[in-house]
Amino acid sequence: MVLSCVGAMKEKTKKKRKPLTIDEIETAVDKVRQKYNDYVIQYMKPFSALQGFEDRYLQALRNRINMEVFLHVEISVLGELVRREEDELRNKQAERTRRAGKTKRGGDDFADRVLKELKKKIEKYPSIQLHKDASFEMQKLCGFMSWFYHEYFFTVENIVRGLSVSRTVHGLSGVAPALTDFYNVGEHRDPRAFSRYINFLSDPIRDYNAIDREEKRILVECAKILHSIHDAVRAAMDTGNIPEEEGKTVEKILDVVHNGIEDFRLKDLKPRT
Repeated sequence: MVLSCVGAMKEKTKKKRKPLTIDEIETAVDKVRQKYNDYVIQYMKPFSALQGFEDRYLQALRNRINMEVFLHVEISVLGELVRREEDELRNKQAERTRRAGKTKRGGDDFADRVLKELKKKIEKYPSIQLHKDASFEMQKLCGFMSWFYHEYFFTVENIVRGLSVSRTVHGLSGVAPALTDFYNVGEHRDPRAFSRYINFLSDPIRDYNAIDREEKRILVECAKILHSIHDAVRAAMDTGNIPEEEGKTVEKILDVVHNGIEDFRLKDLKPRT
């Protein structure tokens, strides 16, 4: 009986782990720190994730928390964060593959049909090469805004300004600076309104969510400009003070703006007044 108890105690002592030494703890902390740094860089996360680990580590030292337990928790949490990022990447890749497969099979779904109809409506407009991977819609939208600014904006602004209708003139003058951001100012200079979009496309590590958000931002900004021009010109026409010849020009310009709003699906993006 005594021998069996002694044997059990020896076995228990043998299984008991020695606490980590200071050097081992520092080595482990450096490894976790490096893993957080890799996580931030690989998945384009804010450096606050790494700083958060540093803050928790200092707090653990102050509170004399067991370092083995602390490091085990940090490694587990970081592993879960990485797993989620990898799952998201795989899901996005699977979705892109699925869409590519549909395109190759020629099986159009509703979204495909909408895109085809959009392309058909806007292909008549000038196109400006923003980036080799820029979407067809963005290049056409840039072309349309630049073309409108160059061909029509100053004409209608001068006509309306001559009416001395302060509210209407202010409506046109207010959008002028924003409209110039869409104007293609030269062969070696990109329109300012598309600068962030081009930067996102030029990044070796593509953030497709950021690209999508930027495209939506550009569409909203274009809608704001075109609706403002449309409302200002319509208000000027409603005064009845535009001479007949100039009136025909204004009507033509109003049609151009209206068609742009319709063709680029900007009707529902009109800002609330």
